[in-house]
Amino acid sequence: MKKIKLTQKEVIHELKQRVSSIQLQKLLSIHISDVPKLVYTSFDGDLLSHSEQIKQLVLRQDLTPLNPESALGTYIVSTHYKGNKEPIIRDCFSLINLTDEFWIFHKNLHSQQELLNSIPEGVSMETLYWFTTNNKEIRIVDVLGITTELFVDKNIFYSSLSKDIVKKTIRLKKKINETVLLLAGDTHTKHADWMRKYAYKKNKVPVCPYTIIPRGTLTIALQNNQFKQLLMRVSLGLKVEDIWVFGSNCKQKFSLSLLDLDVLEELFILLRLRKKWEISYIYLGDSDVPKYKNRKRWAVTLKEQQEE
Repeated sequence: MKKIKLTQKEVIHELKQRVSSIQLQKLLSIHISDVPKLVYTSFDGDLLSHSEQIKQLVLRQDLTPLNPESALGTYIVSTHYKGNKEPIIRDCFSLINLTDEFWIFHKNLHSQQELLNSIPEGVSMETLYWFTTNNKEIRIVDVLGITTELFVDKNIFYSSLSKDIVKKTIRLKKKINETVLLLAGDTHTKHADWMRKYAYKKNKVPVCPYTIIPRGTLTIALQNNQFKQLLMRVSLGLKVEDIWVFGSNCKQKFSLSLLDLDVLEELFILLRLRKKWEISYIYLGDSDVPKYKNRKRWAVTLKEQQEE
């Protein structure tokens, strides 16, 4: 990992080589008010198969969904913490800190009481954490859009909690890990799990746009509106502590010219909207991606072995 210093001027210079003057002016016109709010999407793990529906419901409200499973990766985070659920919930708290709204998703429940009767411990702790760190209401949404939208009554929710839930939540919230935005470009979506695993090893909570709102998800909701897609991606990164840029072409020396255009545009907006960042560059081989860690072993053909 190598710390790098980037300025708007440097990024603009590189962008001028790759985008039209019209596109550049559009990027320069973006203000903080243009960036969508971020929604934490809390749900019972049994509803994981509805993740895409959940994301689409949020995106179509011109908001950005932050799905905790899509951010953390159930297998990766569970393996990292050796099956201990408490630090996973703690990392969910870190993600909640980034968001502007909190929605609980369910399937065909008809009242708040029905939800509270069936709510799993993880969702209960996330909800309690939100209420103890925010003075904002919580929306309850049916993943199928069948039942009427509801809101959580704070007093009724508190009365439904066990002392154990309250005690564990208070303890976990005392030590929250920092979040990090993982950038590499859509072409490196296939390497997202290695990037996330690298973050866990460094005691960071990964925020990876390629798993949270992959390009296909954005395209379904926003068609080919590249500008809105860019703003959705930017909203994921505005409040994280650090930015890590992963690359495949330069082991020692970082170069803007080697970054994919989507990464370059996101970096530019993030630098415009928030001046101070801790930015680091990581070669994908150092995050154990087989293709870059040992190309000769990974590649089957001689041609593939010789490609950079």
